[in-house]
Amino acid sequence: EGGWVNEDSCLSEDDPRATAMIQAEQLMLQSMQHASVIRFAGIYGGAGGRLLDRIRRGELNPEKPVRYSNRIHREDCAGFLYHLIERVESGRSIEPVYNGVDAQPAPQWEVDRWLAEQMGVKSEGLDKHTDPGQRTGTGSPPGHKRCSNRLLIDSGYKLKYADYRAGYAAALTVKARE
Repeated sequence: EGGWVNEDSCLSEDDPRATAMIQAEQLMLQSMQHASVIRFAGIYGGAGGRLLDRIRRGELNPEKPVRYSNRIHREDCAGFLYHLIERVESGRSIEPVYNGVDAQPAPQWEVDRWLAEQMGVKSEGLDKHTDPGQRTGTGSPPGHKRCSNRLLIDSGYKLKYADYRAGYAAALTVKARE
């Protein structure tokens, strides 16, 4: 419902894929190995990707109902993994679970419109009534929550791309050079 979730929030058990991931997390955390789970959301950063392809086709999410999305640039994924490994190697503790997301969950329509503007896709006449449920093939919209990255930040990691604007600006620059 667009509310905030953190690493301790209840997990969905309605979806068989989610249940399988939850079981895998539990097996890893209960193993004899020192482990931590990082729940990365919406990894992006290349010159391509489904979202940029969708925007190029003019498929933008509608403003209503509001659907929040969470994401993280691939360089921050790698940087955060490296950061946690350094913490462990230096004898410092890490949390069992982290949300791997940037600092700004945003309504998907806002991200879509910003990207369309940056990419020079004219917004007039675009399909602004795309049903997110149709794209997932499930008939229901993808997750609608805002993920907190408080534990990621509290670990001492500094995001290179704190929000979608900074991260996608870098990704679009890469695309322009190709």
